[in-house]
Amino acid sequence: MSDVKISINIVNGNIDIEAPTEALDEIVRKIEVLIPKLIDARNSQPNRSTNVEDNTKISSEEIVKPVQVNGPKKTKNNKKVNAKSNSKLESYKLTDVSKEKKDDLCSFYSQKSPTIQKDQVLTIMYWFKKNMEVNNLGVNEIYTGFRVVNVKVPKRISSVLSNLKLEDKISGDSNNGYYMTHVGEGYVEKDLPQADN
Repeated sequence: MSDVKISINIVNGNIDIEAPTEALDEIVRKIEVLIPKLIDARNSQPNRSTNVEDNTKISSEEIVKPVQVNGPKKTKNNKKVNAKSNSKLESYKLTDVSKEKKDDLCSFYSQKSPTIQKDQVLTIMYWFKKNMEVNNLGVNEIYTGFRVVNVKVPKRISSVLSNLKLEDKISGDSNNGYYMTHVGEGYVEKDLPQADN
């Protein structure tokens, strides 16, 4: 995701804006409304200085709006650095799972012993697919799985799912649900639990 940087200087009345590229249209609309108001306010101010530049009236034709679109930030080694993540917390709802099924999930989860969030999510998804016959899972089912096995729920399940998609272990989206690929299933079946090092 690229960031857009907009800097407006109405004779030192600086306005700096940094936002995601997808917000550019909305920002430009708001700026188009704001600039004439700023010009009017600037031109109606009483002269506070004898500086010639400070006393100059400006018009909208004189304003330059530089727009710079930057790619992802990079470190010295040319590696991408993640921009601030969306810190908005997600909310989830518990789904119904019978007591017998809960015990079965706990047993399966304990057998696979996943330690990292991606493995935990894959283990829960695999169990739901094989035991509840649910192929496409939403975040609520995954949240329910975490609560059943009494493991700390990731801050943003959707972020873990995005990472799993990048590894081709799952596919799908938040609208239609996520489903395991053969790569994800094979990983849970053959690679979990991880061998002790």
